Amino acid sequence: MGGIRGTGRFGFAMAATVAALLLGCATGRVPPSANVDWLLGTWQWHTHSRFEFVRDGDEIAWTMTRARVLSNNPRWGEKAAVEVAGKVATVTSDRVEAFGTYERSDTPPLVGRRFRMWLKREGGAVLRGEIVGAGNEPIPVVLRKAPEP
Repeated sequence: MGGIRGTGRFGFAMAATVAALLLGCATGRVPPSANVDWLLGTWQWHTHSRFEFVRDGDEIAWTMTRARVLSNNPRWGEKAAVEVAGKVATVTSDRVEAFGTYERSDTPPLVGRRFRMWLKREGGAVLRGEIVGAGNEPIPVVLRKAPEP
């Protein structure tokens, strides 16, 4: 079924949302006392996709940039170059849930479609979880923190 070990995608999303409500950040606003510096910066997925997380006032904004790439999934063939952007909905010391939309794409019908992600921090430099993009299917991901320039 996918999901983070033993929780399932929706179980994780529900748990993250409940935790965020308790911590006061379900609206995407990050309390000043929250230590979310671990999330900020650049995270790499394979060689063709990059996620950037930055503070935007009292919220965390994110972008994902993917270069045009051949997919190993026969359903997709070649995947379009895209830019996706959104806000982090919930963040804790080891989990993040975020939503956004396709802002730019080589394939115009993708623009405006929803994008969602649920990630769990493993150590200091790995995020593991799932994304759901335009295909509306969960895709397992492992993001690795890019070295500081």
